[in-house]
Amino acid sequence: MHSGLGEAAIEVPPHVGRVLAAAATTTLHAGLAKAAEEFRLLGAMSGEGIDVIFVKGTTLSVLAYGAIGVKSAKDIDLLAPHEDFLRACQVLTSLGYERRTPEPELSDAQFRRFMRHSHEAMFVHPGLGMVVDIHPSLVENPLLLPDLGLASPRQTVRISDGIELPTLALGPLFSYLCVHGAIHHWKRLKWLADVAALIGSDTAEIESLYREAVALGAGRCPAVALLLCHELLGTPLSPGFHEELKRDLNVTRLLKVSRFMIAGNKHDVNFDKRPATNLQIMQGNFLLASGWAYVLAELRHHAFYPGDRVLLAAPAFLRPLVRLLTLPGRWVRRIFLPAV
Repeated sequence: MHSGLGEAAIEVPPHVGRVLAAAATTTLHAGLAKAAEEFRLLGAMSGEGIDVIFVKGTTLSVLAYGAIGVKSAKDIDLLAPHEDFLRACQVLTSLGYERRTPEPELSDAQFRRFMRHSHEAMFVHPGLGMVVDIHPSLVENPLLLPDLGLASPRQTVRISDGIELPTLALGPLFSYLCVHGAIHHWKRLKWLADVAALIGSDTAEIESLYREAVALGAGRCPAVALLLCHELLGTPLSPGFHEELKRDLNVTRLLKVSRFMIAGNKHDVNFDKRPATNLQIMQGNFLLASGWAYVLAELRHHAFYPGDRVLLAAPAFLRPLVRLLTLPGRWVRRIFLPAV
């Protein structure tokens, strides 16, 4: 906020300016520490022959805003190969990280079973205060961006002298940011601001990015993102393209859900934890793409509660029966105890 006000030459009262400047300094220091840790993680993973890339975080801050620490980031998002995922988790442990999600008490077999139904595990470094979300895939529903991953086009972002970090190329990165935000129906407005800052104001380039995202399997997510950017942040869209995006009635429905989420989170910090809100999110997620295959994949995702220890501990021959018997309870927990 401090940087944006300065670039826009907007004056604020001195006491407000001091508070914003202090917050900006804190964000900058946190960003520098996060960048250093990401470079350490890259070195450790590379030393073990594990190919990884970073999404969001430091690389996005530089690409979208031109500097470290302009945007705040809660955690480090690291994409690792499916075949090396467990080894990558072991590298994190060797660097002082502790697994928090799923619970560290799970056996290796139960952890592998958990990861079949989840696209991330969370590790925390108690000493550094760093949080790493490590992903074998970036999207839980395999029919959204089905081919996005380490084989996708990538770019290297220069953070400072001697420090470079790999991330997705612009098209795949834009596609992922649209899907990530749409899955949560843009409950954090900063996600939308990141998209708007990344794509800029060239209407031809924006339309090209949209076409690429749709071709990659992003469904209706980029349409919703661009219409919200246009509506709330002034991102320019050519008149014909704007009308094209609005033509899909399900896009209009998704826009209503997103406005509901954005407005609700503005006034109530616990808004996204309420059952009614969770129902809105779940219903909206069935509209993010077309086709029965997508709907079935979404049903499968919602039918499994990642923290279901009974299912994780059940022998293989009993799991189908356990799934059937515990299905109502898992749906209730999806609504009343959503995964963070």
